[in-house]
Amino acid sequence: MLISDFNNNQKKSAQVLIVDDEETQRLLMRRVIEKEGYQILEASDGLDCLRTCKKTSPDIILRDVERND
Repeated sequence: MLISDFNNNQKKSAQVLIVDDEETQRLLMRRVIEKEGYQILEASDGLDCLRTCKKTSPDIILRDVERND
């Protein structure tokens, strides 16, 4: 197995959680990140984010910096 094969396999299985109250922003980020082979999860607020994290344990969370919750 080549290192590049390992990286490609690892990337395809990684889960990215996108947290944003604006559906349009989540959709835009989803389209860009999915093209790279990542699995996408979405949450519309902090509580939804916590629920999703308890169920799935995403590899990384991308969060709207102007969130109030």
